[in-house]
Formats: sequence, C-alpha cells, structure tokens
Amino acid sequence: MKSHPVGFGIVLIVVGLAMLLDHLDILAMSWWLIFWASVAVGSAVVLVRNSRHKQGGVFWLTVLFFFALYKTLRLLGALEFHESMGLPLLMVIAGIGLVAVVVTHPVRWHLLVPAVILIGVGGAMVLAELDVFTALDVRTAVNNYWPVAVILFGAAMLLNSRGWKKERSL
Repeated sequence: MKSHPVGFGIVLIVVGLAMLLDHLDILAMSWWLIFWASVAVGSAVVLVRNSRHKQGGVFWLTVLFFFALYKTLRLLGALEFHESMGLPLLMVIAGIGLVAVVVTHPVRWHLLVPAVILIGVGGAMVLAELDVFTALDVRTAVNNYWPVAVILFGAAMLLNSRGWKKERSL
C-alpha cells in the first residue's frame, strides 16, 4: 500500500491554519471539532477509495463517517438532539452502513433486509422522540413484529446462498 504524503501534507496545513487562527483569536477552535471533522473527512476519503477498488471495511467506514459527521455537526451547533436519540440514530447509521456494503458488493443483497429494518425501526424511534409517533406504539409494533424480520432475513439468506458460493470462489 502506497503512502500519500500529499494528503497528509494537506491535513497538516489545515490543522496548522486552525491552530494559528485559534492562537490569534480570529476563530475559536474546539480540538474535538477538529478531531471529529478530520475523522469524517479521512473516513470519507478511505471509504470512496475502498468502494472503488471493492475492498473491505465499507460497513465500518460508513458507520465511522456518519458518526464523525454527527459529532461534528453537534459541536458546530447545527444539530440539537437529546441523548435519548443516540441508539435510534446509531441504528439508522448501521442500516446505512449495510446499504453501503450492498452497493459495493451487490452479491450481498440479502443485507438489505436488516438494513431496511434498522433504518425503519431507528427512524420510527427518532420520530417517537420527536412526538410524531407515540413511543408505546413503536415499542408495541417492534415487540409484535420482530419475528417477521428474522423470517425475512433467513429467507433472503437462503435465496442468496448461490451468491455467497460465487463470492467465496472469487
């Protein structure tokens, strides 16, 4: 794997400029903001590179990117969420990560089932926190219908068993 001194040089310049602006009291910088923004940009760059070359790690890089983006936007004051939205947002982010895996490896289409479920349940929980739905209705629906998710995922895995065999042989 080749190192990329140009990219690292750009990161050093940006961090150095941020430090200078902070020391000159031109722009107040939060080191956590710089950290999370750097993680978001870095994970996005690696995610794009890995997805182009069909390399692994797409799920975790997608989760890391969206988590870092969330933390950056919170530190900038652009997002104001209560801490109780942490789990639902993490479910949505994990669902998006699974969708990214399917986009880069279409043979794993069966992962769309848990992706849709995670995004749907997480989204419903967020809407319950925003008082669009009642939390009791969301809990009742999840409690009653979670076996359907297990059945659908099992069926998708069975239907996709040939795709797994093809991918392993590559």
